[in-house]
Amino acid sequence: MLIREQFSRFFLVGVIAFIIDISLYYFLTHIGLSVSFSKASSFIAGTVFGYIVNSEYTFKAQKNGKSKWITCEESRAIVHSFRAEFDAIIIGGNT
Repeated sequence: MLIREQFSRFFLVGVIAFIIDISLYYFLTHIGLSVSFSKASSFIAGTVFGYIVNSEYTFKAQKNGKSKWITCEESRAIVHSFRAEFDAIIIGGNT
């Protein structure tokens, strides 16, 4: 699967998870439940939906159940050599 297609799927799942979150929040507050309970419940529902759908639809495992890498073997070897050589990796400077 191409990265562009995977990103599109990830974005779509995120939008749907947001719609589930906000819709459930408004529904639960509308029927009189507390704001805290409504927000926690709607957040959990949207997050669980996103996790399940992304793991099954966006980032499908192979038929044998193993995950696919989105990088090549060479790039993973370079990252592992950096991790072995340095105690930390700086992501951004002056932040």
